[in-house]
Formats: sequence, structure tokens, C-alpha cells
Amino acid sequence: MSGTGDMLAACEPTNNPNKNYYGVEIDNGVYTQSLYRFQSNPNVELLNGNAFKPSIIKKLAAVQYDLVITNPPYVRYQTIANNKLSIPESLSTSEIKENLIASLSHFKHLDTKDRELFKVLITNYSGLADLAVPSWFLCALLTKVGGRISMVVPQTWLNRDYASVIHYLLQIGRAHV
Repeated sequence: MSGTGDMLAACEPTNNPNKNYYGVEIDNGVYTQSLYRFQSNPNVELLNGNAFKPSIIKKLAAVQYDLVITNPPYVRYQTIANNKLSIPESLSTSEIKENLIASLSHFKHLDTKDRELFKVLITNYSGLADLAVPSWFLCALLTKVGGRISMVVPQTWLNRDYASVIHYLLQIGRAHV
């Protein structure tokens, strides 16, 4: 979800060589552009693939992040379903949910209670939700306790019924800060 790396570049990784920066991009061409852009930054690690594939989640979960920044994909559920039909390596909504749930054990900073809460929330979010909802969950899982999440979200998205689970997630997260 890192695109060509505009948000990574805004963090000025060249000026912060003691910090590590990570990005995931599914589009091969965009990923290649990003690799070229950050080729002189050894503290920037880019992964090419679907952020909801178990192998990518496992790699990402190896680190607890102080800050997670993204402009999540606002891919509608109809497009997700069509992609699954036309692009075999695409994931369905149910596969994304299953992968997130199956990956909960990789997030060592979560206790049993937190893992169970995420499992319930992920299992029960609306099938009408766009891809931003599981992106929120993934970002929340990647963020260490006391860390921060920054998301580019249009106001209209926050008013969608399926975003209510994210409002809840933010409220319980605020209670733990």
C-alpha cells in the first residue's frame, strides 16, 4: 500500500539513517519505481506483494512499528469479487479475513485478550466493506502498543455504516494509550 513511496519520502529516511522504513506494494510497476526511488536508502525495505497474503503479513509482523502511515485502498467489495474471478492470485474478502485471523499469532506484542478481540472484529466486519477496513485492521495489528497510526481517509468514508467497526477500534485503542 506504499505506492511509489511519497509518504515514505516525506518521512525523510535519508535524514534518519537510524530508523527503519517499510513499504508494501502489490503493483509490480509501481514497486519497481519505488525500488529505484529508494535504492540509496539502506534503511528502506520494500516488499512486493499483496499485504494480506500470509507470507507478507508474517514478514511485516516481525517488527513492531512506532508509526504506521498509509492511504489505504478504497477498493469496493464488488471490485474485490470481480478481481477474484478475473485475476486468480487476487484474494476474496473471506480470504483476506481468514489470512488476518490466521496471522494473529505473529503479532507477539498482543496478549490473548487482544488477539481474541481482533478475531471477533475481523470475523464480523461487513462483507459490504471496501478494502480500507481490513487495511485498518492490518495497520492496527502492526502498530506497537503506544504507537501511532496515520491514515488518509475521506470524511465520507468515516460516515459509511461499515466504518463503524473502525470507530470502535479507534475508541478502544484510545483507551489503551
